[in-house]
Amino acid sequence: MGQKPIPLNYSAATPFDRKRQEQFARFYSDHYPPAWGYLRRMLVDSDDAYDTLTHSFELALERFEEYLAAPPDVARYWFFGIVRNSASYFLRKRAKDRMRVVPQPRATATPEEIALANEEQELVARALAALPQKYREVAVLRFQDFSYAEIAQMLSLTVAAVESRMRRAIVKLEPFYEEFKAGHRA
Repeated sequence: MGQKPIPLNYSAATPFDRKRQEQFARFYSDHYPPAWGYLRRMLVDSDDAYDTLTHSFELALERFEEYLAAPPDVARYWFFGIVRNSASYFLRKRAKDRMRVVPQPRATATPEEIALANEEQELVARALAALPQKYREVAVLRFQDFSYAEIAQMLSLTVAAVESRMRRAIVKLEPFYEEFKAGHRA
């Protein structure tokens, strides 16, 4: 999926001159793909992921001076912290909402849902959704080519804890892999 532009209101943030707008535009283009991939897998529904990503970029815009002032090793993970916190908030809110209201099935599929109808992608989505959140989060980040050390820093864990969660995720994903292999033998 190409980047779906997020409308940002620079006037709502602290005064942004042309230079800051260009810096934020670079920040946006660098951080959109990994954040979108993370949210798409963590929240499953693309509309929910887009809404959460929009909220995350709005927060980043309001606090962009913090990003610019941070040391490079901290700045790299600064936005991920915002995205992760936004996703956690959304998941908690959704859990509360589900207790109150029975969700109604959607009348029509979104273009993203139609694209995901591919059997392999559907199996991957089901497999990741079946993982407990702490394993899913590590697996999604690892599949996006983050190192164990990077994931540990992002999630405030030890490298050993990240490796352990990844091993447990792999064990839980094995039945889905067997299903995938069985479907390709036929």
